[in-house]
Amino acid sequence: MVAIEARVGRRHPVLAHPAVAWTLSVVALGLFVSFAAVYFSPLTPAVLYRASGGAITAFWLFPFLGFLPVGLLLALRRPHNPIGWLAILAILILGIGALSSLVGGILTYWHNGVGNYVILLSSFWNSPGGGPEIILFAMLLLFPDGKLPNRRWLWLLYAIIGVGVMGLVLCVINPTAGALGITAGVVAGFSPPKSLLGIPGWGDIVNNLSTVVNLISYA
Repeated sequence: MVAIEARVGRRHPVLAHPAVAWTLSVVALGLFVSFAAVYFSPLTPAVLYRASGGAITAFWLFPFLGFLPVGLLLALRRPHNPIGWLAILAILILGIGALSSLVGGILTYWHNGVGNYVILLSSFWNSPGGGPEIILFAMLLLFPDGKLPNRRWLWLLYAIIGVGVMGLVLCVINPTAGALGITAGVVAGFSPPKSLLGIPGWGDIVNNLSTVVNLISYA
């Protein structure tokens, strides 16, 4: 009976499989490669490229890829430890947000209505204290064995998740131009996109709350 319980205790979650880890990692890498291919190609209008910060944006984004091989190695070697999986998930979400912000910006630049929906996914990039940042903070709490030091830390984990969700919601309902998308500022000849779900007249309130969420996430 003890032997049976020991074997059961060592079972890994169904999704904690090497094929899943490789698939997620390849998809995440593909998102980053696609971003570079589109961003540094004629597909990105010159005015949008300038409004996005130029090459600096890519130089800021791509160092985060360093988490991907580390997460993949941990997920393969220690599939029961969530830290590796969280690292992969963080980069996957960042890739989705980055590529969506770029593609959505291009589509809205050409007045394609699909861009208004694609740009919503850029909240994973733009949200204050949300998306991959919250996952990376959670990884620090779970380091190194994938478990909290004790149950008293559970409230902090829930608080981190709550801040992340709040940041995503605030980003999506923000009516301010440029709250979503890749643009870093206002450039002549380009109008930053607005959220399809933005609440009119709530710009100041949402921006103030977003500032508070940002401060909390970095506290």
